[in-house]
Amino acid sequence: MFYIESSVTNEIIIDKSRFIGQLYPVSSISEINQILDEVRKRHREANHNCYAYIIQEGQEMKASDDKEPAKTAGIPILEVLKHHQLTNVLCIITRYFGGIKLGAGGLIRAYSGATAEVIKQATLYRLESKPFVKITMPYGLFDTFVFQTKDNIRILDKRFGSEIEIDAILHNTSIQELMNQFHQGKYQDLGMVDVKIPKID
Repeated sequence: MFYIESSVTNEIIIDKSRFIGQLYPVSSISEINQILDEVRKRHREANHNCYAYIIQEGQEMKASDDKEPAKTAGIPILEVLKHHQLTNVLCIITRYFGGIKLGAGGLIRAYSGATAEVIKQATLYRLESKPFVKITMPYGLFDTFVFQTKDNIRILDKRFGSEIEIDAILHNTSIQELMNQFHQGKYQDLGMVDVKIPKID
């Protein structure tokens, strides 16, 4: 499953109707309801504020047509979110009617398209559990260690005392492999942490 890093907005015009796509990272129903209230107030002159959300790592979802014909707005929005394997996300498509009726098929294409376009504006990532370690080493080892492990660890923090202490996340390596390669260091396993891995198209 993928998450969005921050809220984004995008607008498209279809047959004189404005479709404003708004994408939000969310984690609870109360947060969703608060955002929906804010958007309805901000776009009180709009004809429709249709939406769909997926939370709890894909376990809970809902779609709303907001007075558009049944299954022409909310479900298309939801299907696009599912197609992109998104979770903990709320998508609201606000429509200002332009005077031309689109028909059921046209509405489905419009809401699907508006959702796809706003997703293109978002930065997506997935969470992956990685080992989190503290490494203590002498100063003379530090430069070699950093150079040789640059592709396998991410240093989060450095502290300089009588020795150098590093907090790091391991990628494609293990504490045992580091101990074998850099036996002058001392290693403390701090458990597993969730790391953001950007989505690469």
